[in-house]
Amino acid sequence: SSFCLPYVAAWKLITRDSMGTTGSCVVTPALVREGIRVKRGPDWKWNDQDGRGEGVIVGADTTGWARVKWDGSADTNVYRAGQEGSHDLEVVSSYQQLVDTLYGGQAPAAGPKITANDATAGTRVVRGPDWKWGLQDGAGRGTIKGPSHKSGWVKVMWDNHPCKNFDCRVGEEACYDLALSVAEAVSCPADHELVPFAKPPGAGSHTCDQCSKTIPNGNRMHRCTACDYDLCPACYKRAAPQKVAVGGDVLTPALLKAGIRVKRGPDWKWENQDGGGEGVVVEGASSGWARVKWDHSGGENSYRVGQEGAYDLRIVSPRKAVIGGVVTSASVREGVRVKRGPDWKWDNQDGGGEGVITGTNPNGWASVKWDRGGSYNYRVGQDGDYDLVLVSGGQAVSCPQGHELVPFAQSPGRRF
Repeated sequence: SSFCLPYVAAWKLITRDSMGTTGSCVVTPALVREGIRVKRGPDWKWNDQDGRGEGVIVGADTTGWARVKWDGSADTNVYRAGQEGSHDLEVVSSYQQLVDTLYGGQAPAAGPKITANDATAGTRVVRGPDWKWGLQDGAGRGTIKGPSHKSGWVKVMWDNHPCKNFDCRVGEEACYDLALSVAEAVSCPADHELVPFAKPPGAGSHTCDQCSKTIPNGNRMHRCTACDYDLCPACYKRAAPQKVAVGGDVLTPALLKAGIRVKRGPDWKWENQDGGGEGVVVEGASSGWARVKWDHSGGENSYRVGQEGAYDLRIVSPRKAVIGGVVTSASVREGVRVKRGPDWKWDNQDGGGEGVITGTNPNGWASVKWDRGGSYNYRVGQDGDYDLVLVSGGQAVSCPQGHELVPFAQSPGRRF
């Protein structure tokens, strides 16, 4: 295993800035949650209202403000959590306490570590195996914004701590601060994560921002307080697959099908078994393994596709779609025209007509915009169900086994 040496220059760079000390996290709108413990932060200007001690967030008054009860007082006051560009509070809660409060005890799921080769702008990430930066990530997910000025580093904007771009290692001194985010939560249009919210009896009216139905008092829903955005249980369930991310071309169990062409991936450790080339999946073994036959030798071996949290393979060229056939996770592509398929159960969402695929994710779902209006997610393999069939456009024609049909001139005298 690698040993991570301290990076002195980076430490000096971020030891103190407008956002507090190294590893600290100011309270932002995403962290204004009841139960999170706090102390005075970098922009504090409220004398000794805090008694120079700690307190607990007891509510949010308006966007960018947090109401706090200090341990040494029965009074509560409101403080800036992004309002006026200022942050009066710093998080005291531990990482696990934040995870418990924000996610019900289940930390954001992590996939393979992010290396310099994987670190492309827009990649969604979480803290990785060599993380040492405390609560800089706000215990949440983030987005790679681009390379740092230092080799082996990238800049990341964290969802829960979006005050600046933070530098993270993607190979410097053989250390890897980031891992691929493999399970995205449902978010509001501003990309803030929706969190569970139990609407208390007697509370004001809440309306689902997706279906426009009123959410009854006492019902559980999901909410973004910062944006006043709500989803009822039915719409949240429908939206859940939309934000799942698995890192582009990395082969995962959800994508595993015989016939997919692959090459070595981010966690490869099998020396030259692949001959430095490509191969084809011949079967998906159980418990996160795939068996691959390599082109250069014809030899077969099994490789990890989630086993031990590692991903040995990348997809080279997924199978093509079959015109008139069901749309699967291996064949789905943006721009393809579709209509309702054999397992359709969504009433008249399609208006009885056709639509176009506008987005995909590898967990067996696809987003479709219908010609007659409306955009929704549909199953293309999730739970073994297929809601769509291909109409035309954007794909090569294939045989039922998914092999692309190629031009062929029949020789004189031969019959087919």
